[in-house]
Amino acid sequence: MSGGRWLRVPVGDEASRWRTVGAGRTVLAVARTVTSAGRLLEILPLFRSDPRVQVLFTVAAGSAFDDGVGDFLRGVQARTVPWSQAVETPFHLAVPG
Repeated sequence: MSGGRWLRVPVGDEASRWRTVGAGRTVLAVARTVTSAGRLLEILPLFRSDPRVQVLFTVAAGSAFDDGVGDFLRGVQARTVPWSQAVETPFHLAVPG
């Protein structure tokens, strides 16, 4: 998860070109473990009802306990961004897990 291909949508230089609905705010959920990813998923209902908020996940680089986090997030169909892109992208809110 630390490398990965950079997303063009919903973040990036050309993101507005490809979005069908403009997000007013972008939230980054930073998962370190499968447990923290699960807890971050518990807060999603707070944002889900507002279409102006886009939530993305990333897996924090350097965690000794990150085994399976990427697989877990893919399994729940969470939109993920590589760590290398997350640290270079401005977000309105970052929520650590």
